[in-house]
Amino acid sequence: TGTQNQKFQQALNILNPPWRSNMEAKLKAHLLALWLNYVAGWTEGYKYKGMTAWQIIQGSENALLNNQTGMYEYWKNMCDGFNNLGGW
Repeated sequence: TGTQNQKFQQALNILNPPWRSNMEAKLKAHLLALWLNYVAGWTEGYKYKGMTAWQIIQGSENALLNNQTGMYEYWKNMCDGFNNLGGW
């Protein structure tokens, strides 16, 4: 919610968590970056460790929604790995 500038600031805050942030904040940052790549169409045709961007997004969101803290680092790494495939 909020103005367009407030939404952009909120997204920037998520994408750029503090240096010593917890794994949940890191996962959210990498997940948002993957979402942005996904909606831009830059993930089509790619897979990372056998998974599509959509599958990684779903797994990441499931971990967050179900408070599966032990899986946060795994999904953060999956999002990060996928984001680094295309060099975008």
